[in-house]
Amino acid sequence: MDDLPPRSFWLDEALAREHTESCPPLRADRRADVCIVGGGYTGLWTALQLKIADPSLDVVLIERDLCASGASGRNAGMLMSWWSKFLSLCKVCGEEEALRIAQASDDAVSSVIELCKENDIDAHIRQDGWLWSASNKAQVGLWNETIESIGRHGLSPIVEWSQADIALHSGTSQSSPHMAGAYEAKVATVQPALLGRGLRRVALERGVKIFEKTPLVS
Repeated sequence: MDDLPPRSFWLDEALAREHTESCPPLRADRRADVCIVGGGYTGLWTALQLKIADPSLDVVLIERDLCASGASGRNAGMLMSWWSKFLSLCKVCGEEEALRIAQASDDAVSSVIELCKENDIDAHIRQDGWLWSASNKAQVGLWNETIESIGRHGLSPIVEWSQADIALHSGTSQSSPHMAGAYEAKVATVQPALLGRGLRRVALERGVKIFEKTPLVS
């Protein structure tokens, strides 16, 4: 396993704070009701939800390195919805499916935050929202069509901000380069590896059997 990437800053920090049991490699044959390959967000979340839905299930997860050592532990740490990409989604899959995807992504942000609160996962979550801003006149209002398209469905996850609004909420002066913007309050930031390792802890507590340093070979 010499091809494993170096540890990220996020993962180093998460491991230094950890007091969870180790998950040794799988050394013998093992049968399970469900076997999940990969200890990132998707694998851990799936394993956890399976055990929540049916605690009697024997769920096994294998990970070639450590849980959250891949992309889940080395990203920009943003919990974002797809609302700002609504028009692009409409072009790809139609408005009805775009609405479903965007709403599901919005719900996912809430689900992650709720799960962290319920299970004492300190993933440094800050729900400060994000700002789509204009730094020149040509960019002002580029978000209007997106806001209007979403609004036709009775939803307003993104709201327009004036330069004064931006100054008020960000603490910057009205002479800042941000001439106007569109703000989405739902968005949060997170320490990604703390989230991943926190999901690992909760999955273990729920009875998921996790084997790290266990690559899938066939």
